[in-house]
Amino acid sequence: MGRHSGPWNFQAAALPKFLGSNTVYPVEQLCSPVTRHSSDYHSGWTLLHWFCLMAFADPQSVTVNAVAISMPRTGFLPNSGVFTSADGNTKLTVSDNYGAKRTRRSIRMDFQKIAADPLISAQNIRYSGSVYLVVDQPITGYTAAELKLQIDGFLAYLTASSGAKITQVLGGEV
Repeated sequence: MGRHSGPWNFQAAALPKFLGSNTVYPVEQLCSPVTRHSSDYHSGWTLLHWFCLMAFADPQSVTVNAVAISMPRTGFLPNSGVFTSADGNTKLTVSDNYGAKRTRRSIRMDFQKIAADPLISAQNIRYSGSVYLVVDQPITGYTAAELKLQIDGFLAYLTASSGAKITQVLGGEV
């Protein structure tokens, strides 16, 4: 099948599947970069062009306990992106949810490990957890810069004094 014009090309056969379902398709199936002159960037773009352009870089990396975890993109939808480590034990999901009056943006890291069962020492089981940040914002009234200041302040509060507030939360304090 033919390709669409613009700085990103799409397999035309993948578009109906992509636009008509919630199935997560590998980004390589939907978008591939093409070198174009900057004056061509806006002519003939579809909404899908913008989804592919406005995305987190591939791969993403998160450092946990001084170990960098590389996560290449493994999924792509118009309002979300998924990045997964090679061993499948760490997944990063970035998503937006648009409502009539508010927008909810989130970034979530899911993690898992296999460790000994505390009740049956000869047996290993899978443990999992997640951590995420959700920003619930009105459609208008705050700029991205104003919201970033709020987020920066909140994260500084949580991580001050070597993460004392996070330790309190994990300890069940309210």
